[in-house]
Amino acid sequence: MEIQDETEVKISSGVVDIVVDGVEEFISLNGYTYLNGTLELLEDEGIILNNVGGEGIEVINYFNYNKLKDDVEGKQDTITLSTDLSCNSLSTNQLIVNEDLYFDTIVIRRPTDVLNPDSANRGGIILNELQCWVNDENILPINSSTLVSYYALWDSDKYTDIGQYQNFVSERVYNNVFEDPYGTASPPTEITNTALIIREIPRTRIQDIQSLIVYNRVDSGRSIGLAIELYNRSNDPNLETPLASTEVITTTENVYRYDFPAIHIHYISFW
Repeated sequence: MEIQDETEVKISSGVVDIVVDGVEEFISLNGYTYLNGTLELLEDEGIILNNVGGEGIEVINYFNYNKLKDDVEGKQDTITLSTDLSCNSLSTNQLIVNEDLYFDTIVIRRPTDVLNPDSANRGGIILNELQCWVNDENILPINSSTLVSYYALWDSDKYTDIGQYQNFVSERVYNNVFEDPYGTASPPTEITNTALIIREIPRTRIQDIQSLIVYNRVDSGRSIGLAIELYNRSNDPNLETPLASTEVITTTENVYRYDFPAIHIHYISFW
């Protein structure tokens, strides 16, 4: 085999005949210099010849397939479809994101442990109405007969109903009625562990949401510190990984509206 100048060649296992034309030409491998003769490569071994021509052939890569495989497997776990990956930086011409995320649970809580500024019940949740608009329709009241909602202690027991304040039950937050003075209220508390959980929402694609709207309706800071989180309880029964979340409320307003991707697809009048 004749190797042309500036050609890279990979040779794997077997006997390699080395024929050089003069004393100025050679092959170097692992510190040894080979002139005319033979070089025997064992099974799973190989060399890559670089910089062919000129004064010689410089072998800059010598490898053993099995050793390389063992070294890599010893440093990196096997990557599967369920493997979570993280990196410090990523360069790509196109990033494809899975937009087929579905939710079936809404949680309202204080994820950053911010209390409302009221002098009493600073950790409680007091709301008038919650709306979730999909395809020009508020999907919560039309599915109210099958929804399951309750107040729970988020950090300790997400599935035990801790009750509510007086008769202001959690279901009143999606009955599409604006009660006076408010719709629902959790038991009074001074800690931020209380969460309002609404389950059994029909499986809905997050990309199809137009808006989430929280009605405070009273000029007070009782909603400060709250945020809305969307979960898929079918895949995440312990509600550990929110698929989407709103910003934490930091100002006093009567109404808080959070627009999602589908807001640009449909035109609706929320109020």
